Order: sequence, then C-alpha cells, then structure tokens
Amino acid sequence: MSIQSVEQRELLIEVKCSRSCKVKITDRDILGLQSDRKSSQGFLATLVTTNQREGPHWVLVNADQLARRHYNAKQLLSLKADVEFWKPVDYLWGEAIQNEGLMDRLLALRNIDLKSIKWWHELPFEPESGPHDAVRKLKLAEALKRFRDRLDEKHQRGGPRREGFLHQIILHFCLEKAGYNTVSNYSGVPDLRTLSKKS
Repeated sequence: MSIQSVEQRELLIEVKCSRSCKVKITDRDILGLQSDRKSSQGFLATLVTTNQREGPHWVLVNADQLARRHYNAKQLLSLKADVEFWKPVDYLWGEAIQNEGLMDRLLALRNIDLKSIKWWHELPFEPESGPHDAVRKLKLAEALKRFRDRLDEKHQRGGPRREGFLHQIILHFCLEKAGYNTVSNYSGVPDLRTLSKKS
C-alpha cells in the first residue's frame, strides 16, 4: 500500500501492548477495525520487544490480515504492513520514550485527559526518520525498561495496564506530530482514529 493511498484514508488504529509480546484479537477488535467506507483503513499497532537486532518498535498489521486468536511476536512480524506513514510515527515514539522529562510528566498524570496535555506540542520532536543504528536501539531498550520499572513502582500490579494507556497517548501525539488530525477513544475500538492529513 502506497503512502498516497493511506494518506487519503481515515486510519483506524487499535493499540495493544503486552510485555510478553503476545496479543489476543477478539471479535470486538475485528469489528471495530472494519469499515463499510472505502475511505477507511484499519490497523493493529503492537509493541514488539523480542528482537534485539531490531530493538523495541511498533509493528502495524493490516486489519484484513487478523483473525480471532492469539498472536506471538514472530507471527505479528510475519504480518507486518510495510506502510511509509508509520515510520515517522514509530521514530517519534522512540524519541519520546527516551525523553526523561516527558516521561516524568506522563507518569505524573492522574487523569488521562488529552486536553490538559498542552505541553506536548511544545516539544522539539520532528517527524523525520533519523538513524536506527545499534546504539539507538540499545538506548530505546534501556529507556523502555526504565519506563516500565517506574510504572510498576508507582502502580504495582496495574503497571502493565497503565502502560497501554500511556503508549496510546504517546502514539496519539506522534501521529499529530507526523501531520495527522487524531482522535483518541478510551472505551472502545479503535483506540485511535485519524480524521485527515493536515494541510
């Protein structure tokens, strides 16, 4: 799928984050990512951390490739959609997760209210794919571990669930930074919906 065809569509994105890199797809997920409109395209976005050579990164899977079942990291990687629009989003997520000041602010949030996070737009991140060398991948893995350790310390058993919400926030703003008008949904499928490409 070309970047031109994707940018002309409304993007429906369900975010799933599991520390075991195993995700469960339900009928609710599949139905939520389907659309009768030809102008819409559904995707699953899941964080894969099992491949040290690739480092932590978000894998995008076309909803048409999904079935009601469990998937492991290897299976998800085999279904990975090669779409250009996601590359700057994934790169921006890596920049965000390494930013200790940003992580401090996210971890301090009591309520997940995007309207109150006006400071995000002041951050100097640019949606350009920089180097993805071994050093950056190692730093990403270390930053993600620190983030998870701090979450678990603060929320204990609720850390993994809270992590999913915070990643959704990060990806929301990364899509905004990459030029997409984006809406978040915290109670249904999809989690993220891009309404249009910014002019």
